[in-house]
Amino acid sequence: MATSFKIKAVEELRKAKQIEREAEAMAHAQSVAAKYAKNVANEKRIADILGLGEDKIEIKTEYNFWQKSGNLCIELESYKKPSGLKSTKAKYWVQSFNSGETIIGLTVVPVNILKKIVSKFLLKNKKRKHEIIRMLGDNNASKCVLIPMTEFIDLWRSIEIKNKTTKVN
Repeated sequence: MATSFKIKAVEELRKAKQIEREAEAMAHAQSVAAKYAKNVANEKRIADILGLGEDKIEIKTEYNFWQKSGNLCIELESYKKPSGLKSTKAKYWVQSFNSGETIIGLTVVPVNILKKIVSKFLLKNKKRKHEIIRMLGDNNASKCVLIPMTEFIDLWRSIEIKNKTTKVN
């Protein structure tokens, strides 16, 4: 009789743990859905501010990471599939720098120029590849290149000067 009670108790405990895991998964899914909805609303707001259609811009939001690291994070892949810069059809890449939910600033770069910046940075830093390409984001599933913000601006400037799209006095 005691053994039968123990078996039932163990079964009930397993069921309770399973219900707890399912509840946690549902809460996480709701949190992700809420974050996605907020990002979509922010993207529409930024597109409106810039006077561009939502299909013309790719918006990536940095939450606090940029403040700690001093790096710009450009996503290249997610779950081993091209994403971010490698898959965008947008004309402009907008990087939103946030502190919590507050937008501190934005950079707007033509996608073709950003691709040149990233290529030039990767070429210049071949020996440091393990330091500058990291798996980040949810579940560390996003392959990203980390470019120091000051170096990003210098690379952008050098590409613009070379392209002669920016007048320099």
